[in-house]
Amino acid sequence: MNALTLEKIVILVKLDCPGSFEVLQKASLEALFGSPQKHWLLLMEQRLTSMQNHILSKLNIFINGSVTLAKRRETNVSGSILPVYSMFDIYKLSYKGPWKFQPVGEWSPNGTEIIRRIYPVDLESKKLSGISIPISIVVTIPDTLNHLDNLHNKFDDTSTKMNYHIISHILDVMNASGHFKVVDSWGYEQNGTYDGMVGQILRGEVEIGGTPLLINRQRIEILEYVGYTSHSRVPFKDSNMSGLSLRGYKIRNGVQQENHATGEKARETWLDEEHQTQGMGAKIRANQIHARLLDG
Repeated sequence: MNALTLEKIVILVKLDCPGSFEVLQKASLEALFGSPQKHWLLLMEQRLTSMQNHILSKLNIFINGSVTLAKRRETNVSGSILPVYSMFDIYKLSYKGPWKFQPVGEWSPNGTEIIRRIYPVDLESKKLSGISIPISIVVTIPDTLNHLDNLHNKFDDTSTKMNYHIISHILDVMNASGHFKVVDSWGYEQNGTYDGMVGQILRGEVEIGGTPLLINRQRIEILEYVGYTSHSRVPFKDSNMSGLSLRGYKIRNGVQQENHATGEKARETWLDEEHQTQGMGAKIRANQIHARLLDG
């Protein structure tokens, strides 16, 4: 017997049932509305109370979600009063943005009669209407902001520049614009809170983290990662250590610091990331470099 394969799970929620809004709130907190395998059908038989409308307005149902609201009304069909459900795909363009209602069709339970053909609403039809999306990017060299759109100084803040072009292309395709918020740190925990790009994401100040972020034990518990746009590796080989020109730098607590006449600025390096998998040899060589730099 062949195993049953479920390509789509439909979850029906009657909004007039006790506890239905608690279910929706929990689903929102656990980001269940964005799963491509789940389609939510919210059945609205009567007008919502002001409290229910308030709860509904706080749900995180975004453009990648698959949620349909079926709103009941009555109509006269050939002399008979029949209930008709007007169906809308609902979603938001941002956390604090208003609802978007995309008409899908109308349906009557009388013999499953389709009054108006239901057409699919896909991502292509859910354009972002020119909305400005807040995006956090990490910049460690101030001059980088002058060269995001060109190839000058391409080895400064390379990952930020690369992702800037990827995000800009996506924004063009989706008819949106980006409002870039610049920070100088990827984000580390300090006294129970996070600074930098991670802090902006957790506080809801931005929708997207626009700079690649390495995975470590602390971040994986609080962030949801998407696919890599670049790869990382340990750049040190078994060559003569004297061949590395690293004078003028000091490394403390895993953060590379560069001294300048105008001040001191810090850069995040791979040395503080716990997930490197190249083996103990890389860690030993890193410690050797650490000691040599401090002595130099």
